[in-house]
Amino acid sequence: MGKNASGKSSLLQAISLLSVNQMYGNDIRRIKYIVFQKKTWDKP
Repeated sequence: MGKNASGKSSLLQAISLLSVNQMYGNDIRRIKYIVFQKKTWDKP
């Protein structure tokens, strides 16, 4: 594996992560918010 190949794969990973983040970003944020709220609610 040369430098170019590893660079391409990491670039593809970054692009796929970005597209996944755009598709699910709002849902993930909402889930994190809900989980955070539940954590605060569980505190006495």
